[in-house]
Amino acid sequence: MPSWLKWIINVGKKYTIGYWYGLGMHMVLCHGPVDAVTEIQVGEKTAWTGNATENTSITINNRNLFGGEEREGGVDGTLDIMFGAASQTPNAYLQSKLGANIPAFRGVLSVAWRGLVAAMNPYIKPWRFRVKRIPRAWYPSKSEISGDANPAHIIRECLTNDQWGMGYPDADIDDASFTSAADTLYAESFGLSILWSQEQPIEDFILSILRHVDGVLYVHPRTGKFTLKLARFDYNPTSLLTLSPANVLAVEEFTRP
Repeated sequence: MPSWLKWIINVGKKYTIGYWYGLGMHMVLCHGPVDAVTEIQVGEKTAWTGNATENTSITINNRNLFGGEEREGGVDGTLDIMFGAASQTPNAYLQSKLGANIPAFRGVLSVAWRGLVAAMNPYIKPWRFRVKRIPRAWYPSKSEISGDANPAHIIRECLTNDQWGMGYPDADIDDASFTSAADTLYAESFGLSILWSQEQPIEDFILSILRHVDGVLYVHPRTGKFTLKLARFDYNPTSLLTLSPANVLAVEEFTRP
């Protein structure tokens, strides 16, 4: 029986009416490192807010989060936040439970909890974490927009990331078109904070970003590079190519982007 398992006693009649439940658990959240962990929710209730930007241990002492001992208790314990840097060493708490020869869990954001998780009800409520990550490897001066990520940077990283993205080299990206789109979105204050799960194909995730910003991504027929264009009124209508029976022999297939 864990040392933090406590009895809730009715003092007047001296009998047990329920228990506090505690445990230790390791949760891997997402690819890492990320920029910051800013909020933790347990059972859809906010248990902690802050701005953790490096490996740290935080104390969460909120035994009344779910109504205290009169209902379902709350949470009370220590949470180790591990950002997954290349130099990260194995977590001491996990080693104490699993032995010295365990992974350091580099490349992922993970947390290790030990403490109380509920009272009366033995079932663990769902934990949720709000994290922040801005793609800064390319054009960092325009990568962040009021705390959100520039959508052009999101799309570019999806194309070029060689761990979870599509792995294309930078040479396959039309840098001028992406820079122009990033400048436009930055000027519009059009940042996005959005979740991607690998259950959704990355191509579909890119399409969802394009729908948000009213843009189109295509491979340029001359350069063979991925080109990003935004649908904006930044052109002269009189200079546009007019397609008509005079210059079109046949339409074999037509789809809207």
